[in-house]
Amino acid sequence: MSQPLVSIVTPSYNQARFLKQTLETVIQQDYQPLEYIVMDGGSTDGSVELIREYEDRIAYWVSEPDRGQADAIQRGWSCSRGDILAWINSDDYYAPDAVTRVVEVFRQHPEVDVVVGDCIAVDENGRFIRQIPGGIWGEKQIMGNTLPQQSIFCRRVAIEAVGGLTTHLRYVMDWDLWLRLWLNGARFYHLAYPIGYFRIWGQSKTALGGRYGLSGGIPFALERVSVLASLSTSSPYSTTPEKQDLLNQAWLVGLLELALLHYSEGNAPAAQQYIAEFAQHNENLDSLPAPDILALHLAYQDKVETIVTPFINELAINLEQRHISINPMRWQQQLNAEIYLMRAWAARFSGDLVTAVAHFGRAIRYYPALAMQRRVLSPVIKTAIQVPVNYIKRLTLRGTDAV
Repeated sequence: MSQPLVSIVTPSYNQARFLKQTLETVIQQDYQPLEYIVMDGGSTDGSVELIREYEDRIAYWVSEPDRGQADAIQRGWSCSRGDILAWINSDDYYAPDAVTRVVEVFRQHPEVDVVVGDCIAVDENGRFIRQIPGGIWGEKQIMGNTLPQQSIFCRRVAIEAVGGLTTHLRYVMDWDLWLRLWLNGARFYHLAYPIGYFRIWGQSKTALGGRYGLSGGIPFALERVSVLASLSTSSPYSTTPEKQDLLNQAWLVGLLELALLHYSEGNAPAAQQYIAEFAQHNENLDSLPAPDILALHLAYQDKVETIVTPFINELAINLEQRHISINPMRWQQQLNAEIYLMRAWAARFSGDLVTAVAHFGRAIRYYPALAMQRRVLSPVIKTAIQVPVNYIKRLTLRGTDAV
């Protein structure tokens, strides 16, 4: 595997305003051999004319109706020849040395099946929003906190072993693929370097206009629950008891996500149905399951207490009917704390350290035990040290404006 062929597919449909940058960041990669395939869904906005400008550097392209993003990617992979596969959407793009860095990991670690880099979230004009860390597949990802697709490359043999993408999925086809790779024994490697750029704008499926941050809201949660239910009943993979237990936990967390999201939409009856189903499948609960995953859906909304309170109270009532006692106040405090933690990290990434410290403080006041957790203590200390300089600069700028 001295110089493996890398095949990259771009699914495209009416995103000409961003497509040029996507095409160029693939074509101009400093690695060869690289095979680039563009699967356009029949665009009418000038995308096809743009693709034609680059067709001498594109191995294959087509513009015709497809059955969705996953179908386009899968068909692109099917006609590719690479040992390493990836896809980059037509509104996202790569770092200049992304492929070189990824291939070097595969060369040095022949046991690795999936390389996951870090990712940078940008707005529609390419301005930095925040960094999205990569990682390896684990419990949080199974619960729904997916890895950044824009920064992931896989060995073809690993993808073919699980049958590729599930083409009927519209929202979580990437999360579903990583999950099935993990179930099949694939080995993940975290490359701590920004490989891809994820553009968040009005038509981003994940962002949903920004209301739910990057959680995707109800459509994403519904598909995850459906995938987990299917794998739990008729999985083609020989899972261990530990893996099966994680799948079951993730399905239950998905029910709570749907309840919380329906409360946030003002649909209390639907929320109560999901809570009832969750309670029906639990015999004992010592703590609120996956509060950080639940908090992801509310971190960017106002007046979250008006959603959290009825959600926790309804949960307590349903569990009490099944003779499971919980501490609603403690669960509510924990969920609110996780919400403020996410707000703190978002403020820290955007450079607003004063706001970050304030949100860290609110999180710890809600749930003091967080102060002793490494994931909180380290960023709090680092942020607090930087605040005086940041605050002085802010005052200086205000003074200049006043003059």
